[in-house]
Amino acid sequence: MRRPAVKKRPKQKRAQAALIQRLAGALPAASAEGFARVATWLASIKAVAAGKALKALMRQHPPLGRLLSGIADAAPYLWDLIQADAPRFLRLLDSDPDGALAALLAQTRSTAAMADSTDEVMRVLRRMKAEAALLVALADIGGVWPVALVTSALTDIADTALGAAVYHLLRKAIARKQLAVPDPNNPEAGSGYIILAMGKMGGRELNFSSDIDLMVFFDAATAKLGRDVEPTQFYVRVTRDLAKILQQRTPDGYVFRVDLRLRPDPSSTQIAIATEAVFANAAGERRQTIELEPQRLAGRAGRRTTARPTRP
Repeated sequence: MRRPAVKKRPKQKRAQAALIQRLAGALPAASAEGFARVATWLASIKAVAAGKALKALMRQHPPLGRLLSGIADAAPYLWDLIQADAPRFLRLLDSDPDGALAALLAQTRSTAAMADSTDEVMRVLRRMKAEAALLVALADIGGVWPVALVTSALTDIADTALGAAVYHLLRKAIARKQLAVPDPNNPEAGSGYIILAMGKMGGRELNFSSDIDLMVFFDAATAKLGRDVEPTQFYVRVTRDLAKILQQRTPDGYVFRVDLRLRPDPSSTQIAIATEAVFANAAGERRQTIELEPQRLAGRAGRRTTARPTRP
């Protein structure tokens, strides 16, 4: 018996999926100062193609003017990003934000993986962060994405940056023969390097001002390090370089601030901790709890009551 053909849903037209077509919700309140800043900027780029296109787009879509004036008035970081690259701003307005973010993150992973130097990786990640932050902010302020999708997108940006930085550092260690792994194209597997995202990143709830809370461990039994490479020193150095790639300020800004203080006893432990030490410490605490519990129970059982019986 031949089944009836399944009717395919018509694909959403590219123009309808574009961010500019989907501006909705409570846009920022327009202000005279914000409008003045936008007007000054448009006047400064009126002779270039992007300026002409943007002016025409604002005539076709009046909500864009309110969006821009609100950003110019209250969001200096975003306003600087818009002014710095008008063609990029136009491209983001014309894009489907879901697909555009996925493509940007994929391109970043590929470009960072082929980078020859740490400085190049830092540039790639900072430029990705700037474009991704602007895209997510436009989708957020314009009412295109709900809050849950905004925080999830920001977490994806952080995860991409973190993964690209780790990939670069481990590949560099392999090239220097400090580390050997089964597959150099997948250096994380078998590296013994473990990063746990904590806090808002761990809960996929990053916001625009969040830092990323990380706990870093290493499994010396899994890792195959070079003959003269001491595990703790090696992984601590990798972690310091990781924090530098992500949070050091350059002319392109920074990616994310990194907080490594959530590890156990941060005042006396290294920023990368051996899993063997973690398991030993956990086992010791468990034994201590088991030993103390009978004493607590005995103390409760031998405690005298001071309550007086009540009369019937």
